Amino acid sequence: MEHSSNNRVADKRLRRIGYEKRRAFTKRLRSTARIRLGHDRIDRQLAPWADRQDHWASMRVRPEVVATVNTVRERMVKKLDREVSQSEALSHLVELGVIALTERK
Repeated sequence: MEHSSNNRVADKRLRRIGYEKRRAFTKRLRSTARIRLGHDRIDRQLAPWADRQDHWASMRVRPEVVATVNTVRERMVKKLDREVSQSEALSHLVELGVIALTERK
């Protein structure tokens, strides 16, 4: 996967997906987390961002996490045939983790 200087997929065709498709992984993560971890718990933690225009948060992560997210992102681009952001790749990984941790045995 070729990247431009700002680490975006070079193929402009893959970048044309629109706002709703861009937020699909985030919406699915929110839904999964609310169902599996509790509506009140997730909603309470999301409350500080309710009135913020940007809806972005930052956190420090180890280089291994970044490398894993970027590798998953590259695979998702190939599989979905569209650009995938680091945020989308991380949302996908977190959702899979929530599902694995809450599986009923």
